[in-house]
Amino acid sequence: MTQESFGQAGAHTDPEALSGPGLPDVIPPAPPGPLPITPRDPVAAQQFRTRRNYALFAGAGLVVGLGAGLLMAELDLSSPSNALADAVAECQVEDDPYIQLGDEGQSLTMSGAGEDSSGADYADMVCVLHEVDMPDSVSSQMGSTRALDGRQTAEWEDFNASWSYHPDSGMNVVVNIVDK
Repeated sequence: MTQESFGQAGAHTDPEALSGPGLPDVIPPAPPGPLPITPRDPVAAQQFRTRRNYALFAGAGLVVGLGAGLLMAELDLSSPSNALADAVAECQVEDDPYIQLGDEGQSLTMSGAGEDSSGADYADMVCVLHEVDMPDSVSSQMGSTRALDGRQTAEWEDFNASWSYHPDSGMNVVVNIVDK
């Protein structure tokens, strides 16, 4: 087959017959299966690639974000509160043996003076409780507690407290920081 007969009607359409010296390269027929969906227009092809890249980056970002979120949910990143230690420091009772921080500053035990025992001054205990924003309702409950009432409890904001009172041993108060 000559180069002149290449473009004529009725010429061979077999790709192997169309190849040879001096003949132009012929694009082989498309393989069976779905056709590629990229447009032939260079501008449209670039837009398609750009959209595909955005989709890939968005998908990767979603996967990374979900993974990081799940990891962060498993980690306890909350730092311990210094509220009780700050209250003790503000009232200047750090050296009082009857007002003691415990559990790495997450609990506070105060033992008040009674008729038969020594303990923290009532004013110092009130100062510390005021510094942790104890509500008036809890203060009233503490003030009206009798020896027969046993141990009482209350909770506010980030704290819970339990207390008891006996005239002989005084007021005993434990305040804890609540994990939320």
